[in-house]
Amino acid sequence: MSINRAKFFALNPSLIGTVAGVRYFEDPIHGDQETLIAVTSSTIEHTPHYELQDVFEANQDLLYEAARAAESAAIKASVKF
Repeated sequence: MSINRAKFFALNPSLIGTVAGVRYFEDPIHGDQETLIAVTSSTIEHTPHYELQDVFEANQDLLYEAARAAESAAIKASVKF
């Protein structure tokens, strides 16, 4: 569910941190009893994460998988039969 940008920022949410260009805020009403809220230039949505470390680890996992896929594709492209 998308969150209204003006209403969200009117509540003065606390910025927890930024990962890969996405800003993460604590829920301004429920605090740390609710998941973090991710803010991009086009969306504001709750995440499945309660702590920024969880976001960072999930992002690292995605980057690792993308690197492995790129490496695998490069190896396949270089093999000549």
